[in-house]
Amino acid sequence: MFPLLVRAALSSKKPAASIWSLHRPVLLRVPPSLKTSSINHHYYHPKVSVSSTETIKPSSPTPAKFTTFKLSLIDNDVPPIYVPFIFFFFPGPGSTGPNPGERRFETLRSSLAQTLTRFYPLAGRLSKSGDIDQAGSVPVVHCNDDGVPLSSATVDLSLADFLRKRLEIDSLQQFLPFTADPIVSDLESAPQIAFRATAFPCGGLAIGVCMLHKIIDAATLADFMKLWSAVARSEKKTAEAAVGGGAYAHDRAATSLLPLRHGDVPAVTEDLVREQGKMLTRRLAFDEEAIHALKAKAKSDQIPNPTRTEAVAGISSTIGLRLYDVDFGWGKPAWVTTAQFPCQIPYTATLLQSPVGYGVEVWLTLLEKEMAILEQEVEFVTYVKNNMPVL
Repeated sequence: MFPLLVRAALSSKKPAASIWSLHRPVLLRVPPSLKTSSINHHYYHPKVSVSSTETIKPSSPTPAKFTTFKLSLIDNDVPPIYVPFIFFFFPGPGSTGPNPGERRFETLRSSLAQTLTRFYPLAGRLSKSGDIDQAGSVPVVHCNDDGVPLSSATVDLSLADFLRKRLEIDSLQQFLPFTADPIVSDLESAPQIAFRATAFPCGGLAIGVCMLHKIIDAATLADFMKLWSAVARSEKKTAEAAVGGGAYAHDRAATSLLPLRHGDVPAVTEDLVREQGKMLTRRLAFDEEAIHALKAKAKSDQIPNPTRTEAVAGISSTIGLRLYDVDFGWGKPAWVTTAQFPCQIPYTATLLQSPVGYGVEVWLTLLEKEMAILEQEVEFVTYVKNNMPVL
């Protein structure tokens, strides 16, 4: 339904009301100590200051038999881009007392090192000529324990105030470990994944992630984050059972069923995913009321009870990955979202679960002229609100 609405809007010239405030904002339960009396709906650009950056290596070396990780044909065809996610956490246990920020960062540091031993390719580096088949060499990941970047930072306002403001969406990139170009030119030196932990004055914390979309997809990231957070809570066995053992399988199905051989379809290059003209990104929300209306509209004899994902889109969705189950011991996230890089990748749409209720958050990137048409389409704007505060 979502792509149908977009296509219909882009082919229509009907006038419409503004997209900006058609639905009420979704409300979260905020700890009483964090409530604020004033709500600022002007666009806000928080100030993030980076304190340190280090490389975290696995706590134990990767076994020799696992030091080469073969790419599948699917991996080779994925564009060389970093995909961002950000997890925002309210203060919880361990957020008070002397140096709470440093204690939590040390917990993240040590538990990340332990988790990397179970997802050993994520600490490696890609080699374009690392494995030899009968016809020649093919790319592999060398699981050489080079490690992953982890930076620490601080921000200038409380998390509750932050979530109550209408944010400039490009400001969210400050919570990411990389803030420049998501398209990777030098794959052989690029880390598979990187993190930034940003502390709020109230004791809240944001964990920003950039994952290289070669051997890592959203499902892999969800498993990694759940295991990492469980290790931080000292509940490693529980998490490993939940994610099927917790290890990144050496002989995974994609590699064996769709092996990459020399001479196969060449890898997607950065030129194919660079923007063509001026792009705009919008953070759109479909609240519970809109989802129910779309489900009724999408109902058919073939699909009598469409899911919210079917109702909103047939495109990339993270809704079923339970990213809100990630808990480092401070409680589950107040908000899980993505971010916009300065270099925008055209014609992309990412679906995320709303913080509460049955809603869906959509990050959509289109050409500027196409976004202008979409924002004036009655059928589309009836169901969405644009970049409203989370709280």
